Amino acid sequence: MLSRLLKLMFVGYAIVKAFQYRYHIMNWVLGNERIRKWAVATSMRIPSIRNLFIRSSFRTTSAQ
Repeated sequence: MLSRLLKLMFVGYAIVKAFQYRYHIMNWVLGNERIRKWAVATSMRIPSIRNLFIRSSFRTTSAQ
């Protein structure tokens, strides 16, 4: 029972710290070129993200 409580407290602490330092962690992780390429390739496999990126990249302007 005590070990389960300690594990739960440790996981909670880790989640809080990860949330507090989320941008620092993100910069550190994405600073690695291989991980950055993998993250972009993985996110482009998700249709909604891919469509959003394509729409914003190739936005057309209407002449008025």
